[in-house]
Amino acid sequence: MLTDDVHDRLKALIHEKADELGVAIISLSIQPDHVHLFIEGNPKLAPNKIIQQVKGY
Repeated sequence: MLTDDVHDRLKALIHEKADELGVAIISLSIQPDHVHLFIEGNPKLAPNKIIQQVKGY
């Protein structure tokens, strides 16, 4: 479940990875069982590769 401390840690990790990749988080919504993430990034980075990096982090 993505609640309480897990929610806070996940949010921090997503922001850290976004900064590392040089992408901007437009919207982030962490629900108890899933995450909605809208980002803006360099068009040279494939969207699936960005998400792969975030999920793997």
